[in-house]
Amino acid sequence: MLAITTQVHSQFHETIRTGRPGQGIGPYVIGKGIYQVQSGLEYYRTRYEAPLPELRQLVHNSIFRFGHTEQFEWNALVNWQIDSPQGESSEVAVSGLEVGFRVNVLQRQGAIPALGLQYRLLLPFESEPYRRAHLGSRMVVSTMNKLWNKVNLVGNLSLTWSGNSESPHTGYTLSASGDLTNRWGTFAEVYGSLSDFSAYLDGGFSYLLNPDLQLDIFGGIQNGEGKRLAFVSAGVSWRWVKKNRSSGI
Repeated sequence: MLAITTQVHSQFHETIRTGRPGQGIGPYVIGKGIYQVQSGLEYYRTRYEAPLPELRQLVHNSIFRFGHTEQFEWNALVNWQIDSPQGESSEVAVSGLEVGFRVNVLQRQGAIPALGLQYRLLLPFESEPYRRAHLGSRMVVSTMNKLWNKVNLVGNLSLTWSGNSESPHTGYTLSASGDLTNRWGTFAEVYGSLSDFSAYLDGGFSYLLNPDLQLDIFGGIQNGEGKRLAFVSAGVSWRWVKKNRSSGI
């Protein structure tokens, strides 16, 4: 629920609202004049069919968000990655650079879900071999509604132009999350591709240290296409809020 303030359409929430943990994003922005960072460390282990070697990857993922208005924010993503193929030396690379915005189109009202749109440019400035041939882009439509009093259902539909092919890739996420206590939260989700249909599961937990600081951990397994991938991610999200925001001024 949105915090009650003197601004009827305020996006400010009494506790941090973050895209971590999980694959999906919510429809809301963070609120005018608020800065937020969402950062995580992810470990991937991929086993291929013989004779291909096992691959281990360590990814540092950071998302930076700035609330421009109560319904609009700017955001950016930076990924650093270390690849360690079995029997080979490790390589450190910038594997993702994105800049864009999110806009909250509708707030939730009863049975009418909240609706948001995020658009980012995928910049062709990564390290080899992750560098895109051309500028790419990704658009995500996000909805959110309540299943029960303390359970939120978030759905995402995404279109991604990678910059390496002309045809877009279509993805989806369906996530259910809820509060276990006033500090502990949990979620489970299914996500994958609609272009060449796939479905994967992951889940995890979050812990609210204070209204502006949250820790999280989650993980999952993917099977298919001759490989088995397992991953775990641990992260932190924090925001800077003007002191007078809590009073609704």
